[in-house]
Parts: sequence; C-alpha cells; structure tokens
Amino acid sequence: MVSADNYDFLLSMIVFLTAYASFLYTSPYLVQPYRESPDVYLEEARFAEHMLLDSPGDPFNWTSVTAANEIGLAMFQNQTLPGLVDPAKALAINQSNCTVIAQKIGLPDNGVKVRVSWSGNVTECVPDQVIGTPRYVKRPVSVGGVPGSVEVWVW
Repeated sequence: MVSADNYDFLLSMIVFLTAYASFLYTSPYLVQPYRESPDVYLEEARFAEHMLLDSPGDPFNWTSVTAANEIGLAMFQNQTLPGLVDPAKALAINQSNCTVIAQKIGLPDNGVKVRVSWSGNVTECVPDQVIGTPRYVKRPVSVGGVPGSVEVWVW
C-alpha cells in the first residue's frame, strides 16, 4: 500500500519540476543584453563624411565655400565619383569657416572640422571653438589620383 508520505513527495516533486522548468524557459527573456547607447555625435560625423565624399555639392563645380549651396568634395565627370576628392574643392575649404561648412553639409547645430590630406598637402577649415569631446572619423580617399585621407570631427 502507498503511504501518504509518498503522495506528498510526488506532489512536491511535480511542483518543484514545474517551477524549475518554468524558470529555465523564461530566464533567457529576463536577462537584458547590453546595449550601448547610440553616440549621436559619432553618427553625425559619419553623416558629414558621407555628405562630403559621396556628393559633389551644389553646384557640382563649386570653387568657393561661400558660393556653394551644398558642400561636397566628390569629383564630378559626367557622373559623381564617390571617394575621389576634387583637389580644387579640397583647396577651397582651406582656412574656411567651419560653421559655414557645417551648415552647407546639413549639420547647422553642430561644430564641425574637416581636414583633407594628400601627398604632403593638408587643407582644413578653421573652427570657431570646440565644445565638449569631438567625435572623429577618417576615411582613405584618392585626391586627384593621389592617395590621401579625409578626417571629420563633430561636436
């Protein structure tokens, strides 16, 4: 004959195994994976880099920062050549006001600094002031057929 202790043990095992199985099933959903908060300034630096290197600007043959409606450094020869920087445009940004460049690449609320380097030449705009910690991106490019780089800081 089965004693009452066996029923108690059986019932407690069923309750325990059910609770244990439920815990194992739900525990992966209780742990939140680590998610880094997005760095807005880094994203805006990447956006600025994209706007500069993948667009020739407006008009496409601009030679003065103040005369351009939109700043882009990409060469234009019957079509846009992304990643190939026009040396005349790179020279045009030299000693320009970075605030004007920021407005003309679509970041009017941010501070921006742009530097183009190639074959011993360095051109860069002059920022009014740097506030906070700038975010930085750098991309290798070809400036008129010569290897170089474009660096963008955003704060």
